[in-house]
Amino acid sequence: MTTNSAYKDKVSEFRSVLDKSIIISKLIANKDIGLQNYWMSVLMVRYLNIAIAINRLLPNEGEEPSNMHSWDFGAIATLTRNFIETFHAFFYLGVEEIDDDEWNLRLKVFHLHDSSRRNELFKLMGDISQNEKFQEISEELLLEIKNNKKFLTLNNNLQRRIIKAETAFILSRQEIEKRIDPKDSSIKWVYMFLSNQSHSLPMAYYRTESEGRGSGVENEADKGYIGLSIDWITDYLKKGHQYLENKQILAN
Repeated sequence: MTTNSAYKDKVSEFRSVLDKSIIISKLIANKDIGLQNYWMSVLMVRYLNIAIAINRLLPNEGEEPSNMHSWDFGAIATLTRNFIETFHAFFYLGVEEIDDDEWNLRLKVFHLHDSSRRNELFKLMGDISQNEKFQEISEELLLEIKNNKKFLTLNNNLQRRIIKAETAFILSRQEIEKRIDPKDSSIKWVYMFLSNQSHSLPMAYYRTESEGRGSGVENEADKGYIGLSIDWITDYLKKGHQYLENKQILAN
């Protein structure tokens, strides 16, 4: 009889929870569930696709490196950070119960950040017509934002950042995470840890040789880091289930 390792157990639970999440997502597809719940559904699909990509990258214990799998935390770390960012947007825009003024402000700030980035991109590409189009959209959004009651209550620094389209959120990542789980204070170090991998900063490859990492061969360091990512994602997926159950969308 073979005893499952901790890593194998983590992968098994992650895949089971992911399968359940995909089924739930399909059940709410194409339902008339209102604008906020629509955004919740859209962002849920987004984070599930990221989780599916991570699942494809997970190596199996005892497996030799190949063109399909290797023991490398870097790509999984990047996708894990992307997953967490998307889950934060899912909660921020689609889940949290807030008044209409604040929800409309959150959505408009999202739209402004998007249109400003597109405007900047098309400007760099030399596409004048698209550049002018998104510049016009940005100006319309700015007027709506400045007239929003919630916007007028924000501190001057945040108002300035919103107007300059420097942020897509009116809450920090730490503030969003605190609203998801008031007892968890780990997001700052988790995000920093994952970001060092995502940007290929020195922390991503210093000491890899001494830890047995870097060649794609199975090693305890990569296995431990990948296991951490799986734990984080599984926990968020379970929270996503609970949010949908609380909204009773599946019963409609």
